[in-house]
Amino acid sequence: MKKLTDILLSIILVASLVTGCTQGITGPEKFEIQTSAVLSEDIDVCYSLFPISFADSNGDGLGDINGIRENLGYLKNELGVDCILLNPIHPSPTYHKYDVVDYLAVDPDFGTMEDYENLIREMHELDMYMIMDLVINHTSSRHPWFQAAKQKDEKYRDYYRWLTTEELKEHHMKSDWYIGGNTYYYAGFWSEMPELNLENEDVRNELKSIAEFWLNKGVDGFRIDAALHLYDKGEYPEGFETFESNIAFFKEFSEYIKSIKEDAFIISEVALNFKAASSYYDGMEAMFNFDFGEDLLAASYVGSNNLADEVQYYLDQMSDYDTRVMGTFLSNHDQNRSIEALAGSLSRAKVAANLMLTLPGIPFIYYGEEIGMKGKKPDENIREPFVWGDESKYTTSWNLSTQNVNKNTLSLAEQMKDDSSLFNTYKTMIRVRKENPVLKNGDIAHVETGVKAIIAYRRFDLDTNFLVVHNTLDQEYILNFNPASEYKIVYSQNPADKVTDLKLYLSGRSVIIINLMDDEMDSLE
Repeated sequence: MKKLTDILLSIILVASLVTGCTQGITGPEKFEIQTSAVLSEDIDVCYSLFPISFADSNGDGLGDINGIRENLGYLKNELGVDCILLNPIHPSPTYHKYDVVDYLAVDPDFGTMEDYENLIREMHELDMYMIMDLVINHTSSRHPWFQAAKQKDEKYRDYYRWLTTEELKEHHMKSDWYIGGNTYYYAGFWSEMPELNLENEDVRNELKSIAEFWLNKGVDGFRIDAALHLYDKGEYPEGFETFESNIAFFKEFSEYIKSIKEDAFIISEVALNFKAASSYYDGMEAMFNFDFGEDLLAASYVGSNNLADEVQYYLDQMSDYDTRVMGTFLSNHDQNRSIEALAGSLSRAKVAANLMLTLPGIPFIYYGEEIGMKGKKPDENIREPFVWGDESKYTTSWNLSTQNVNKNTLSLAEQMKDDSSLFNTYKTMIRVRKENPVLKNGDIAHVETGVKAIIAYRRFDLDTNFLVVHNTLDQEYILNFNPASEYKIVYSQNPADKVTDLKLYLSGRSVIIINLMDDEMDSLE
């Protein structure tokens, strides 16, 4: 096959509607960040899991580590994911555990260190990977470091950022400084989350030691929480180069992690538009794309004239960084659940899944997304118990005393019995993605359809040339289809999705994937 990037493929899909209308630290002088083969090659789809909400193994109402371990068969064999991104598990006074009291321990609410080690061991036996959510921007106000710092311990005082009353009067940003004794400390997220001083080499070494500890426990990589805020503008004097300092830190941190475990990986939360966030690829191998999910949800709801071009724009932002990785998602533990943006429509949620799982990047599925769990802010409502079904012993109850917004959500048990359910859409599309690496790693090209409701693009490499067509509305479309030579349907979501008599029939809110098996296609009438 000729090199596809040198060939112009002309495809015109003419749609006809059948019914209806429609100053910082100094890092290494030169460090080439190696992208982990695990992240770039072995992981196709990851599952983002909020531990207190997922699976209760001991009947205390709280999700726990053994509950996760006992349901690895569901995650790996039923749903088909390759890795777990596990939100924080360290001892903490809050349910969400983002204010850490002890970085080298497991919160008793979730189990023991032995439980965690067993979870990782069994995941590895299943060829699954563990991403640990690592909170290094701040600690809990109850952390021994901060308690010592408040007592003006000479060593630990400099683990945090402090200003006297007079210094605060002169500081360019006076918000997010809180009284601690007779001085003020910086806490950008909450008064009980004092931020660490990364200018202090001892702090940086502590963080490296923490990462090494968990790598030695078998952890495969880390999600860096609040990566944008490690050096915060409000935290440092006016004119301080926070961006350069963040980049220098991540280069130093990444180099150390790779020296411990060459194939370990780091994916970071940089909550900016992707054009701005992409600059952080100077210091890291992978980031989440916050714009991507918004694009997919909008396209799932109203269609799109240029979705593939938008995705290519994101890829272009990464073009100077060779093998960097883009993490994609529809929602996460800090956002309203994705189905809320789709007016509660399970069929639109299927479109969103179809889009995400046929586009570049590594998709991260927020727990419960595969069954259409609901939830809008406040945070407790977007972190409700996973809906296993009435007969399951694993259902947690920690948050049922609030709104219980998922009391009418179709359970996993119900959806597993229905071939047309949202769960089975996710399961099938994950399988299709894993069987066809071009959907993860291939190039992308927009295919004009002339109809916003019909989203089409090619996913191609040197050996494969797929045409992917999505119908975002709830009625059938017929498209003229006249390929230049052989083609093969790789996947069709609905039995009614077919090609016959030079027509492509695509049922409502469905997708079809066609291997064109040639570089050219004739134009249509």
